[in-house]
Amino acid sequence: MKNWALYKEEDRGAIPNKIWVTDGENLALYKPDTIKNESTIEYESYKIALALGIPCAKTEKISLFGSEGCLSYNFKKSDPTIAYSPAANIYEKYYKKSDPAAAYLPAAKIRADSNDEITFNSKDSDSIPHKRLKVNFEMVREKIPAIERNVVDMLFVDCLIGNTDRHGYNWELIKDAKSNEVIGMAPLFDHGLSMWNNFSLETSALAWSADEPVLEHYEIFGRLSKDYSEQIKSLMTKCSTVELNEFVKPRYLLMQDIFEITQRSPEQLIENLKSLEDKFTQLEHQKLLGEPTVKQSTAAIQETKNTILSLEKHKSNISECDMKIEKLENKLDGLGLFSRRAKNQLAENILDAKETRRNDVSKLNEEYGIMPEEIDGHIRSLNNKLDSLLADKSVLMSNQSSIHKQQMDIKNQFERVFQALPYHPEKEKIDEVVADILNGATHEWRNELMQSAALKISDTYISSQNDNQKSKKPSYEDR
Repeated sequence: MKNWALYKEEDRGAIPNKIWVTDGENLALYKPDTIKNESTIEYESYKIALALGIPCAKTEKISLFGSEGCLSYNFKKSDPTIAYSPAANIYEKYYKKSDPAAAYLPAAKIRADSNDEITFNSKDSDSIPHKRLKVNFEMVREKIPAIERNVVDMLFVDCLIGNTDRHGYNWELIKDAKSNEVIGMAPLFDHGLSMWNNFSLETSALAWSADEPVLEHYEIFGRLSKDYSEQIKSLMTKCSTVELNEFVKPRYLLMQDIFEITQRSPEQLIENLKSLEDKFTQLEHQKLLGEPTVKQSTAAIQETKNTILSLEKHKSNISECDMKIEKLENKLDGLGLFSRRAKNQLAENILDAKETRRNDVSKLNEEYGIMPEEIDGHIRSLNNKLDSLLADKSVLMSNQSSIHKQQMDIKNQFERVFQALPYHPEKEKIDEVVADILNGATHEWRNELMQSAALKISDTYISSQNDNQKSKKPSYEDR
């Protein structure tokens, strides 16, 4: 185990007690767990980035100085030809001169379009405004395309892990020391406010543009999927081979669906969804047509089983009569010469037993047209028929089950599409998709899915739909 010693205290950032430590060869930032699972999240995020081939500061979980936390290894090289700079300086370099009044924006303004400023404790001041530079993605690709793909990778990781803290001081640029031009991007770092610690804040601290409020992760991902489809596809493919935890896996699945719908135009989405609707309707007809056949098959099976049971009952009754007659006749033969009264009684009993047998044989012949000696053969024939009926029903049930499974698959496809729809970059046209599909909805389950999606996409549209429903008179179908 390495012996880490204090190197210096870290005076930047909102989390107290961060220190730089060294083992004589390496320099690393030690961050104690100030919130639950922080070191686990940092390590899990590092592993994901590593598996995706995205540079990220090496991270280890460790217990140091009596507390649990993590080490984030120093990634800055001792190279006089390069310099490192917070991404916040992008605005300072390219925009502040032309727009000095807008150089800084309160963090709360970025996150929630609020006028209130967020404050945090600092060693230099008890409570100072925490302001962040107005860095955004469009600024990056306009001014420094050299790191455009790196930023796309970063935003992909942030969406995947739900990182809410990618402000301008939580990612860094590599510059040429002489020209001061950006030549690359530093490895990713600081992912503690991700996964279980993102507190349901589905917004990224990095805006898409200066003119928009900060978007949800999935909205940014939808835009990236359309504008950088090949790069995103490659990352998604790599991600499919990575073991993801219970927080990240559902996010990855939704990202898959968002990516897929962004590769289609709204018109194609309408066409595909209507095609699925038609297929569901065809399957419903097949299922309805199959139900009477299944009922008939079930009835035939039950009838055959009842017949077999009835024949076995007849066989048992006749066999009991035969045994009783034989027993009485043997007893009669064993009586002595002086047992006349007993003999007469036994003879009457034998006659009664034979009469009962004749009645049973008569019923058997009347019901099934066979004699007692034919019962076994008839039962064998019926058992063969039963096997055939059961096999046929198994095929019918398998067909019905297959139809049901296909319908469930279609429902699942609808659900996945409509969960992803709000993040399609062409929002105006997506309103039209929802309206068009809703107007033609014929299945209750589908109506529910689309109503749910439409609520997220267009509250106004749904309100008008509900008003129309209230004023509509019930039709024959409604009754």
